[in-house]
Amino acid sequence: MRFSKALPNFLLGYISLHLVIAAIFLFVLTGWLRDQLLDQTRLRMQDVSYGLREHVKALPAGMNDPELLKHVQNLESRVQARFTIVDSEGQVLVDSRTGYKDIGNHGSRPEIIEARQKGIGFQQRTSETLNLPLLYLAIPLYEPGESIPNQQNGFVRVAFEEQAVFETIRSLQKFLWIFTIGSGVLAAALMSLFAFREMQPLPKFAEAARNVAAGKYVMLPGLTRREDEWKSLADAFAVMQAELRQRETRLRENSQRIEAVLGSMVEGVLAVDNQQRVLVANQAACEMLDVEPADLTHNLLQEVVRIPELGHAIQHTLLTHSERQTEFETLSNPRRILEIRVAPMPEQREFGAAVVMHDVTDLRALENMRRDFVANVSHELKTPLASIKAYAETLRLGAIHDQENNLDFVEQIEDQAVVLDRQIADLLLLSELESGKSTFEWTEVDLADIFQKCRKRFLVEAERRDLEIAIGVPERGCIFETDRVALRSILDNLVSNAIRYAQPSSEVKISAVDYPERVQIMVTDHGVGISDENQERIFERFYRVDKARSRDLGGTGLGLAIVKHTVNALGGTIAVESKLGQGTTFSVRLPRNSNAVKD
Repeated sequence: MRFSKALPNFLLGYISLHLVIAAIFLFVLTGWLRDQLLDQTRLRMQDVSYGLREHVKALPAGMNDPELLKHVQNLESRVQARFTIVDSEGQVLVDSRTGYKDIGNHGSRPEIIEARQKGIGFQQRTSETLNLPLLYLAIPLYEPGESIPNQQNGFVRVAFEEQAVFETIRSLQKFLWIFTIGSGVLAAALMSLFAFREMQPLPKFAEAARNVAAGKYVMLPGLTRREDEWKSLADAFAVMQAELRQRETRLRENSQRIEAVLGSMVEGVLAVDNQQRVLVANQAACEMLDVEPADLTHNLLQEVVRIPELGHAIQHTLLTHSERQTEFETLSNPRRILEIRVAPMPEQREFGAAVVMHDVTDLRALENMRRDFVANVSHELKTPLASIKAYAETLRLGAIHDQENNLDFVEQIEDQAVVLDRQIADLLLLSELESGKSTFEWTEVDLADIFQKCRKRFLVEAERRDLEIAIGVPERGCIFETDRVALRSILDNLVSNAIRYAQPSSEVKISAVDYPERVQIMVTDHGVGISDENQERIFERFYRVDKARSRDLGGTGLGLAIVKHTVNALGGTIAVESKLGQGTTFSVRLPRNSNAVKD
């Protein structure tokens, strides 16, 4: 049996209230009883004093009778009171406690003075003689108008001990306190049972509330069968649970949709409040800014991302409530160029800002490549065209009649036209490869045969440059499916490039490694090598490491670009390893058949 934690507090409050009410009741009742008891005691003392007065007046010698002491002492033993006879001057004639002993003049006692003035005096005070709290009542021995024998008047005084008088009140108080505490304990016990029965559903509601906070919606069994307010509360709680469950489901679905949308976006999305504290950040934004999602969300943006342009753009939007668009470069490696658009995000009480980021690194690189391409094409085509124009103009101005040189001029025009034609053909081939419109004829090729034919094609040029062309293929041979013409173009461009840059009296090696799923072809030279910064750009169109030497050696600047795009079109990859002064190795990895080519 489980008691509610509120039950002890309830019982403590009930008992405290019960005791306070009992104390107030006893205080009021005690005062009323005391007043009633004082009135009754006064009446009794008055009756006793009247009786004593009559008895004294009946004595032969009155208040001077020698038997008076005996009479007052006998009366004290029966009534349990102190009796004193005082003459008109206040002198004590006899006292039932002290006898004839001189206990001082009592004419100044309050009750004697009051009796002299009003005919009766009543006081509650401490006795100066006995040092006890007593109740005093005094009356004159003779009433006004009565004949006073021997002209001797005096006062009869009766005194009751206060303790004896109020002992009844104390006994009653003790009984009432015992009754009050006992009844309070009994009432508390009965109240606890009643309260336990009535408050028993409270722990169930508390447990149900904790379950709701944890996302668990359970019914409250037993409460719906009651016919009281708990049933109404249970019904309302069930309705609330159903509504919360529906709202939570809708919120979860909306949150999942939003997360799915934000997660699938290539654009980075940030939302910040007016203090630039990050509220939402998708994965793309975290990757663009090179931060972890946990470090970014719910933290101040400027503490995690130290990009001044981003902070200034957001601050401008928060201050002016207007859109802001800017572009900046990140500080992390590799560096990215981000274009951002910051828009105000109004809320009910304060403004925030939404940031949409676009990674325009590739776009800017393409724009740079386009500008470089246009400039390079213009420059590359301009050179042979200028030569053709110059020789043609020379012939027109009269050199055509120069029998010794006119044929040389015509041959120069023809050579430059061939260069121009080769450049245009390479550009058309490159354009075809980039567009994806090129088609390949997949056939089985023997790599050893392909290497031998390539060696024969470049043997004369290699001998002219005092170079050796070595071939290395697996002993068991290497036969796989590919496009023969495309493979020849790849090898020709790589071998031509290697011969062009190899050191005299060195070797150019064509080799291959046969793997289960791919074939790796390598062309190695021992030439000048390529620096690290140039290795990232050698596959660009018209990019030359050594421009002057490239033109002297007859290169168009498009060979490696054609190789890369051809390899990619065949579903392969190309890589370069090079060190300055030690040579270069180009590695081409091609799939073994057309089924392995990725769409």
